[in-house]
Amino acid sequence: MSEIIHTLCRPFEFEGKKYEFLTFDFDKLSGKDLREIRRAFDNPARPIPVLAMDEEFLMLAAAKAAQVPYELIDALPMAEAISITTLASQYFFQQAYSAEQAKEINEAKKKLSMD
Repeated sequence: MSEIIHTLCRPFEFEGKKYEFLTFDFDKLSGKDLREIRRAFDNPARPIPVLAMDEEFLMLAAAKAAQVPYELIDALPMAEAISITTLASQYFFQQAYSAEQAKEINEAKKKLSMD
């Protein structure tokens, strides 16, 4: 799948740097990254049955995939944060499909976005 580019609805400034888009490369994330992300938000009082459905996990994974501070994703307007967590969740769930199924899903999404 390689890189995914998410264009922000409007430029966003964070710590003196202006962002117009974020580039995510979830394929570069490793098991080590997963452990680091889990440690960053792990709370025994808050069980997470499916990581790919937890917003905080998805925000941490997205930040790591984009090589930006987690605080940037956290500071984005809610609509942008939801869009990014949805993008991350779709990436992780899509990995459960065969290459053929994933291709069909992507083609269907492209068709829907053109309509």
